[in-house]
Amino acid sequence: MTSEREYVSDHRHELLADLDQWLRIPGISAQPEHHDDVHRSADWFADAARAAGFPTVEIWPTPGLPAVYAEWPSAEADAPSVLVYGHHDVQPVDPIELWHTDPFDPTIDGDLLRARGASDDKGQ
Repeated sequence: MTSEREYVSDHRHELLADLDQWLRIPGISAQPEHHDDVHRSADWFADAARAAGFPTVEIWPTPGLPAVYAEWPSAEADAPSVLVYGHHDVQPVDPIELWHTDPFDPTIDGDLLRARGASDDKGQ
């Protein structure tokens, strides 16, 4: 069986290409003009979870913006549950003049991938 680290190493380029697509979605929840983008971000994440094999993936409408729920049940009925919680929206980019590159055009800088949301939470 391949370890997680080996898998990531072997599939680095595909994983970065996928993340690049998601980071290009300016899903800024604090700005109503980007609410359609937040919906696109939810759709993107749900599609990615399905492609990864999650058998249950749902987009939950809320009074505000959508949440994505994905579940991968254990093969063992008595196994403990693991909950992973995160968000798919991003914060505003202001002041834009402090950015050296377009915040929604991911840029490789050495070993770093720079874009709005790359480390909070999309890149996690």
